Amino acid sequence: MKTKIKPEDWIYLYSEIASVMQEKFALDPIWEEYKEEDGVIHERRTPDADDQFCDICSDVEEIMCDVLEKAEL
Repeated sequence: MKTKIKPEDWIYLYSEIASVMQEKFALDPIWEEYKEEDGVIHERRTPDADDQFCDICSDVEEIMCDVLEKAEL
């Protein structure tokens, strides 16, 4: 029997694991700065890094499905 995980915990878990993996093993910079209309500077993933992050999330979710189950709302 698999352990059930609340949907919000499921999302937190796979996204945090994917983020750590990406930051630890990325060969190219993954963050870029951008300026809001009000002049505030923020960081976001580069387009390539964003695509890579989504791929890693999918891989992590696939692994999680082997031992965990996402609970229904």
